Amino acid sequence: MTVIYDGSCGFCRQCIHWLRKQRFRSDVEMVSSADLSGKRLLDVYGLHEVCKSTIVVIINDVIYTKSEALLEIFRKMRGFGIVFSMMKLTPRTLRDAVYNCIARNRNTCLGGECKH
Repeated sequence: MTVIYDGSCGFCRQCIHWLRKQRFRSDVEMVSSADLSGKRLLDVYGLHEVCKSTIVVIINDVIYTKSEALLEIFRKMRGFGIVFSMMKLTPRTLRDAVYNCIARNRNTCLGGECKH
């Protein structure tokens, strides 16, 4: 599984920092969209515009975005089965609406600029 995130976003970097501390059931590669490897993946899959507004997860050439990407991340994490189950039971339109709200406001998280 490969996770591509917005490396210029402090909130996104904090989330990835937390994810890197977690245990996963399989190998997970996390790359910034600003890094060379991230840019190459965006080129290969034609995801430059998509990656500006969402996290992207690639598993066996299948692309997941928004709440579906988060579902895949939680599914691979050890000890987060209940989070996965609760998210999976929530309709995708509602999950994506919450995701979009957070994504729109990510640069002003915690009442001000994201801390790096």
